[in-house]
Amino acid sequence: MAKPPSKPGSPKRPRTALDLPYEPGDLIPKPDVVERSGDSAWAMFNELQDQQDRKFADTVPGGVGIPFAPSTQDPAYAPTKPMGLPSTKDGERPVAAPKVTLDFVMVEARRKNRVCPRPRRWQQLYDMLPNKQVVNGMPHPPAPIVGAAWNAVAPLGKRLCFREHLEWAEKQGKLVEVFALIQSLTEEEWFHMEDA
Repeated sequence: MAKPPSKPGSPKRPRTALDLPYEPGDLIPKPDVVERSGDSAWAMFNELQDQQDRKFADTVPGGVGIPFAPSTQDPAYAPTKPMGLPSTKDGERPVAAPKVTLDFVMVEARRKNRVCPRPRRWQQLYDMLPNKQVVNGMPHPPAPIVGAAWNAVAPLGKRLCFREHLEWAEKQGKLVEVFALIQSLTEEEWFHMEDA
């Protein structure tokens, strides 16, 4: 391959070790550092620092000296009006109650670290569940944990069994009625994690 013609009059720079490609084992070049002490070195340092500081103006708090006039045409800057509460006057639609879902019922059932209703009320809830079945000798949904089993089963096991009852109520279309019963329970009628 032919070399590009060199420009006439340009001096050739001598090649140094820095021009060669790096090979493993080569020394990495380091800059030469000269350390000085004394008044003249300190004066040079201060001069360098002053040069840096001159590049930047003093900080001015935002908004000072800068007039701000909100747009009169942009609706985002329109005067605000207080909002009233939804009305239920005659002829107006009342605000709809939240839809009762399994998640919504579970939030209520676990409020204040609840596990399940106490045995008497739990049995009452279980009796509300329709279409109970026995599959392979096992009741579906499982019976509530009452009687002697109450003291033998851990709170988490009770909570899981109670959840199965709520899931069954949802599948059978009885979740709203079960939720009404849950809401009617007083806090003393609930078993809590700390009661164990």
